[in-house]
This record gives sequence, structure tokens and C-alpha cells, in this order.
Amino acid sequence: MRTRHVRALVLGAGPAGYTAAVYLARAGLKPLVLTGIQPGGQLTTTTEVENYPGFADPIQGPWLMDQMAAQAAHVGAETVFDTVVSVDLSVAPFRLETDDNEIFTCDALVIATGAKARWLGIPMEKELSGFGVSACATCDGFFYRNKEVAVIGGGNSAVEEALYLANLASKVTLVHRRSSLRAEQILQDRLFAHPGISVIWDHIAEGFAADISGPVPVVRAVELRHAVTGTRSELPINGAFCCHRSRSGDGALPRSGRHRCRWLHRDSC
Repeated sequence: MRTRHVRALVLGAGPAGYTAAVYLARAGLKPLVLTGIQPGGQLTTTTEVENYPGFADPIQGPWLMDQMAAQAAHVGAETVFDTVVSVDLSVAPFRLETDDNEIFTCDALVIATGAKARWLGIPMEKELSGFGVSACATCDGFFYRNKEVAVIGGGNSAVEEALYLANLASKVTLVHRRSSLRAEQILQDRLFAHPGISVIWDHIAEGFAADISGPVPVVRAVELRHAVTGTRSELPINGAFCCHRSRSGDGALPRSGRHRCRWLHRDSC
């Protein structure tokens, strides 16, 4: 294995990672950015971004991340497209081993691994992932043109996914386990005003049913249970999008010693 030492290393190449890289580079620390498996982070799966300061009109998420990467490179940050498989935070300098069999050591480590989709963990979800069940409308929405889909969730992500899919699918049904949404009011207003979106309130998604008549099983329906009465039903669909709250993307990193390390900084914004 080849070993390389840098003064500052940023783990993650999303908005937080590139922001850290810009500041470190301007401070003369010559940072190295390890991208992980999703360079650009979750913004690369987002179409219209309208809550980023400085742009009067919506911008594309992938374009914004390209600009951040270019800015980091311009001020002197280096980007390496590799994934960390193990870290040792108990030694100085910190030691990181990558999927390409390289070892990086660093004096300062910024963990900016962001967040990733959190699946519902219900029956047949894993088995039907890629066969009608997805966690990314911008990635897979194209496959559901003129079809009926369900979006499961009630936060910003779920409402944004539903609004995006409404431009593609023939019908979008938002399934939420409560009687009100957690999403921002401006997103709720758009959702309720859209004629192609309906909402099923107070229902919990408990599993997916598969159509096994073809060469491979595909999703046929989402199995629902009423949160108050317990009544069970099925919602026939061609596709389902699971939009639970995202979780931190640094689950592979050891928690022991994380906050004992003087120069370790964690940023999952």
C-alpha cells in the first residue's frame, strides 16, 4: 500500500466538504478531499435548488456541485476520487485506508460525510429495490412516465419528490402516517395545489406486495395500515419512493474517540 501524508484531509465531497476545503486551502493548508461513493453528495440527485443564497432563479443541484468543486480546485484543494474503508482516530497523525489500497495520514481531519437516504425497513423493500421501489425520484422518476406512483413520507424530501414526480407520472399519491405534514409551508401549498397529487392521511406503510407474473418480481402495491383504526388495505402502484428522513453518512466511522481527538472536526451539514 502507498502511504501519503497531508496536513488537512476532508472526508466527503458535498457542500460541507467543499466549503471546508475552500477555507483550508485559503489558509494555506493544501487540503485533500476524499470524495467517497457519491461525489457531490445528495445535491447531485436534486433538480431545482431554490434555497441557496445568491441565485434569484432555481439552479440545478449537479451544476452547483460542479461549481463548488471548481472553486475548491481554484484555491488549491486537491480532490481524490476514492472511498475510505477504515480509519484509525486513536493515533497521531490520523490514519485512513481507502478502497484503492492507499493509506492517507493527516494532522487535521474534517468529517463531512453528510447524509444518505434512510430506508423504511419494511417487508419486501430491499427485495424490490430497483424493481419498483426507490429512494430517489430524480434518479428513477424517468422510468415511471405515465404510471401511478406512491411517495411515502411527510417532510420536505417527500413533498419535493412528489412535486417532481407529478411532472412525469400519471398519478402521485403521498402516503403519510400523520394528519399533517412536516414540510415547509411553501412546499405544502404547492403540493395541495397540484391536481396530479393526492394525499392519504394517517396511514402507515407496512410492506410492499410484488407481482411475480413476469421474469422478475416487481412492486404491485404498498400495504397500508390506518394509524388509528388499524384497518389494513392495499394501494395499487407501479412504483414507490421511500422518503424517510436522511441519516448521517458517517456510520462506518468509529464513534469511540471521535470527540477526544483535538484536531478532529465533524461536519455533517
